[in-house]
Amino acid sequence: MPPAIAAVADELLPFAREFDAAMRASRVALASRQPRGRLDDAEADLQALQGRLGGWERMLTRRSEELEQRLVQLAQARRVWQVTEEQARADEIPRGVAERIAAVLERNDAVRKRVQGAREALFTLQDRVSRYQARAGEQREALKQAKAMAVGGLLVRDAPPLWSEAARASGRQAPLAKGIADNLTAGYANAAEYVRGNQGRLALLPAIVVVLLAGLWFARRRLRLRMDDEPGLAAAAWLFERPLAATLIATVLCTPWVLMYAPREINLILLAVALPPSILILRRVVDPRLAPFLYAMLVVYVASRLVETLDAVPAIERVLFQLLMVATLAVLGWLLRRHRLLRREAARSTARSVNWTIRGIRAAVAGFAAALACDLSGFTQLARFIADAVFGAIYGAVILYAGVQVVYGLVRLALNMWPLQSLGMVRNHKILLESRARRLVRWAAIVVWLGAVLDSASLLEPARDRVASFLAEPVTFGEIGISPGAVLVFIVTIWGAVLLSRLLRFVLDEEVFSRLPLPRGIPYALTTILHYVLLFGSVLIAIVSTGVNLDRFTIIAGAVGVGAGFGLQGIVNNFVSGLILLFERPIKVGDSVEMANRGGQIQRIGIRACVMRTGEGAEIIVPNSMLIASEVTNWTLSDRQRRMEIPVGVAYGNDPERVMAILTEIAQRHEHVLAYPAPDTLFSGFGPYALEFRLGAWTGRPELAGRTRSDLCVQIYQRLQREGIEIPLPQSTVHLREARARPMAMAGGWHGGG
Repeated sequence: MPPAIAAVADELLPFAREFDAAMRASRVALASRQPRGRLDDAEADLQALQGRLGGWERMLTRRSEELEQRLVQLAQARRVWQVTEEQARADEIPRGVAERIAAVLERNDAVRKRVQGAREALFTLQDRVSRYQARAGEQREALKQAKAMAVGGLLVRDAPPLWSEAARASGRQAPLAKGIADNLTAGYANAAEYVRGNQGRLALLPAIVVVLLAGLWFARRRLRLRMDDEPGLAAAAWLFERPLAATLIATVLCTPWVLMYAPREINLILLAVALPPSILILRRVVDPRLAPFLYAMLVVYVASRLVETLDAVPAIERVLFQLLMVATLAVLGWLLRRHRLLRREAARSTARSVNWTIRGIRAAVAGFAAALACDLSGFTQLARFIADAVFGAIYGAVILYAGVQVVYGLVRLALNMWPLQSLGMVRNHKILLESRARRLVRWAAIVVWLGAVLDSASLLEPARDRVASFLAEPVTFGEIGISPGAVLVFIVTIWGAVLLSRLLRFVLDEEVFSRLPLPRGIPYALTTILHYVLLFGSVLIAIVSTGVNLDRFTIIAGAVGVGAGFGLQGIVNNFVSGLILLFERPIKVGDSVEMANRGGQIQRIGIRACVMRTGEGAEIIVPNSMLIASEVTNWTLSDRQRRMEIPVGVAYGNDPERVMAILTEIAQRHEHVLAYPAPDTLFSGFGPYALEFRLGAWTGRPELAGRTRSDLCVQIYQRLQREGIEIPLPQSTVHLREARARPMAMAGGWHGGG
């Protein structure tokens, strides 16, 4: 038998004892008067055992397939050798060869028997594992039904009211010492059993602590050396003042992925480990006026854990639960009264933590008051349900808020240190990346907090089952059926593709294209095409993931295509024109163009249209087809050089050579005028009142051509004035001649004509 199979066989004997103990605990939980916590623990134990059984099943199945394949190979080899033996007998080969063939067949039979024996033993193990798996599944189903009944029976009175004689009689008969001892013994045994079965996972926790603590100590040394050079690191310095507290919080936040299916006792220990460092961290980052609330929650946590140890003695546990509720309400009421001034300040304060904490305290007071009233009236299950939900919300909020602050500090530290600091996108967009990371962490914390609240009230699994059932229920439209889950998968797939496209384009623009000598317009074309490809691929993946029949989808797509060909010709034309613009690149983003007596700079090339920004600041939406079919003047198609011409007129009598030298010198000295092609001045002609010159100059900044031309005009005017060269005003010469006397006949004729 292979070592792995033998190891499974050896582990099944101690596993049987663990399994029987878990089954007994689940039966006790089913018969318990206060079953909610016990049902959760029993189900967690069975779930952990099922996880081990599942691993064994997969290994045994894989080994069984290997043995089956080996038997097939042996059978094929035996047939070949049997045919060889028959042929040898017919050909009367030497006796030695026949004996060797017989020996091979004997070895084949022996190996086949061993493999068959191993397979039978494997089948036996698989049968035992499958039986355990089936029993665990049946018991878990019973536990789920009991939990559902417990939640459904919250509004049923399950104990006499506190003021009744029956309640006082049950209190006098309660075996306090024995109940406490039995409960502690059972809890210790449950935790010890989990530790024995998960020693490898538990060993990861100290390793995580050591790695994180060493990393924080190393980072603190680097931080002190770079604090003056990197101002952004000062905001994360508080994290390194309590490295052990930050390490413990981070480790506890990792435990759900390390210690899966942990029992209640282990979770309570982890919660006790996480609360004190959480308070230390929160004291550094929250309003100092909230410190009493943190200390009060620590005391209430210890008291609530003590009350939980007495759940095996219902009467005593009920009285202590009521005392705990009264004490908690008194502490919270004292905090609200003590902070009456704080509440008045909170209305105009910018401290969001203070505002939300006050609202949370008020909600907790309402919840604990309702739990106390329910317990006094005999609705103990409902009282525990409300109290557990409120406690879970408070403790989860405290620990997660502290954890979020730790993650914020680590994110800021990572963005200000190597290797992230060496990335161009981090240097140029550090504030943007930090805000996005904070938003992601914040939403993740909210989701985890909601899950913790539902789990503390034993509503997480029922809620998950209800949501899964709703998402899987198909909605039919004629012969087509689609579920809300498929629609959700479709939306999430498209949304994820859009986010992935934005991320890839951001990384390419900041880290790849900026380092490559690519022609202008190529980066934008590549990122846009990548965006289209990702969107198209995500649509196909989303359609396949929804389970829609592709044959029907093809028919629908064909019909839609025909309709689009008639009704959406313009949109299709613009889309194809946009692709031509991206591939052929007659117009690129950043080009200065003129069309239809309008000019501007291309800002974006979209699916349907381009955005052109004019010099006046207006943004014109130009359909892509117009840029392809119409005449467009592109001032920056092959290069970004633009020529400016300035006409200048000077009075007659000035030396043309001197004027041309002055104008050329002015252009050569301007910072935005190119040295090549060199500026030139031409004597263009003799005007009616001035000598006419034309200054020509090239600039490599077409967006500044107007400003450069204005600067040149100002400098030309000032220089000509200093040089004493007159710029004549437009003049008109009128010659007056004396009128001669005309004959009277003409005058008379004129009058007569009138």
